[in-house]
Amino acid sequence: NELKENIVAIANTQYNGIYIFGGANTTTPPYSIADDGSIVYSGTPSTDSGYARKLEISDGVYVTLNAAGDEVFGSFDNTVDPPTGEGLFKVLGDLEAALNLDPADTKQITAQLDNIQNSIAHVSEVQSIFGASAAKLEMTQNTIDETKIILQSQKADLQEIDQAEVISEFIKQNYAYQASMQVYTSMQNNSLL
Repeated sequence: NELKENIVAIANTQYNGIYIFGGANTTTPPYSIADDGSIVYSGTPSTDSGYARKLEISDGVYVTLNAAGDEVFGSFDNTVDPPTGEGLFKVLGDLEAALNLDPADTKQITAQLDNIQNSIAHVSEVQSIFGASAAKLEMTQNTIDETKIILQSQKADLQEIDQAEVISEFIKQNYAYQASMQVYTSMQNNSLL
C-alpha cells in the first residue's frame, strides 16, 4: 500500500504548477486512490490525440513536453472481480492481492515481481524518451544563445563602422569591377582574324 501511494505521488508530480502526467488536464491531480483500493486516472487518456503538449523548437521540429499518465503508469480497477487495469498500477494491485491471500501464493507473487520488472522497464523507456527531448531542448537553447551572441557582435561591428570609409571602399571596388568588365568585353570582341 505504501509503495502504491508513493508511486501515485510520483504520478501526480508537478512542474511549475502543472501536472506533467495529466495529459491536457494540467490543473488537477491525474491520479487518486479510491476507498476500495482502485487507482483512478482522471487525466486526458493516451487514446485521445489531444493529450500531447508540443513545443516547436525549430521550423517544423516539435518536442512533446508531457505524457499521458495512463500510458506511463496504467490504472487499476478493484471494483470488479477479477480486478482490471493495465500497467504498473495493475501489477501492484495484483501483487497486493497475491500477498493478502492466506496462505500466500508464491507462484503468483513471483509472476507479479517479474511483471514489476517489465513495468519498470517501460517507465524507463518513457523516461529515456523525455531525457532525449530534454537534451534536444538544451541543445536548441545553446544554439540560440550562441546565435544571439554572434548577432549582437555583428550588430556592434555594423554600428561601429566608419561610413565614409565603407562608401569609399565600395566605390573603389565598383570601379574595379566595371574596369574588369570592360576588359572582358574587349577581349570577347577580339577574334583570330
